[in-house]
Amino acid sequence: MYELAAFGAVGGLLVSRYDVRARCRHERLSRRERQFRAVFEGTLDALVITDDEGRYVAANPAAADLFGLPRSELIGMHVGDFLDSDAPFADEDRRRGEIDLLRPDGETRTVAFAATANVLPGYHLSALHDVTDRAEREAEVVEERARVRFLNRLLRHNVLNGMNLVMAKLDALEPSVPEDRQADFDVIRHRSEEVVDLVQTARRLAVDVEVDRCIDPSDPLEDAVASVRESYPDATVEYTPPDGELRVRADDMLETVFDNLLTNAVEHNDPAAVTVTVGVEAEPETVTVTVADDGDGIQPERRTELFGEERYGHARDWGGFGLSIVDVLVREYDGRVWADANEPSGVVFTVELKRPE
Repeated sequence: MYELAAFGAVGGLLVSRYDVRARCRHERLSRRERQFRAVFEGTLDALVITDDEGRYVAANPAAADLFGLPRSELIGMHVGDFLDSDAPFADEDRRRGEIDLLRPDGETRTVAFAATANVLPGYHLSALHDVTDRAEREAEVVEERARVRFLNRLLRHNVLNGMNLVMAKLDALEPSVPEDRQADFDVIRHRSEEVVDLVQTARRLAVDVEVDRCIDPSDPLEDAVASVRESYPDATVEYTPPDGELRVRADDMLETVFDNLLTNAVEHNDPAAVTVTVGVEAEPETVTVTVADDGDGIQPERRTELFGEERYGHARDWGGFGLSIVDVLVREYDGRVWADANEPSGVVFTVELKRPE
């Protein structure tokens, strides 16, 4: 009798401990289920669960938005109702990639997916993220590059070759040009050379600027100063090269920047009366080049329109493309360019270029 009673007490204790463990295990499972449900319902990416037959058995609100259907309608539909291919998890435990999702309203969305088979036996989880905008941008970039390549070929084969022929004819005609028409001939030659330079600049802009290169800005600056002095012998261009070597993030197109700024300063003033002063200042992180003239200057409201337009834009109906080219190139170098009033007259263009780290 004593042994039976003792056994009953021990047995009751064991049963009680078993009930407590079972209850704790149930609570843990319930807590994990609530956590999973909260994540499943609240995540911004679309989550769907399908069975072995490829039918949706669960979907979160983001999935309903992506598929363009209420969840009540989405549940029970087949993967093949939206995809041209098989279910993403068909033959592998885990898969990633991109697919085209065909919505019931006829719209096609490009979707990045990460699929995991058998998160529970016979049930498969897929996380979907809409990347349609990115895919469209990539397609636009590819198309734009194709247009740029076509434009590059057009400039090279048609415009540049045609201008080279014009230059050759000018060379042949020069000895027979009457003295009283020499000035007109010089204008024709100068403008023809400008067209050739502009076409070559456009062609180089049509390919990637080498923003990872580092050069000494003194070399292209000296070349630009020499070129403007030769083209406009009546203009005064003051420039003192800096001491020591400087390095900035740029490439050989930097000479085009300086040449356009210097040419702009001379052409928009009286070359015989204008003085252009070029300065270079080195800071620990930047090198600043200034091109200042003492001419008529630019109206304040127009100075603000010179730079900072939409990239590769030239919306203003005044001024040439030279300063727009300057803006594009300096941006490519991750630098800055702006214009201020010069004292007592004229304008100062400032180009700030980053030094290599």
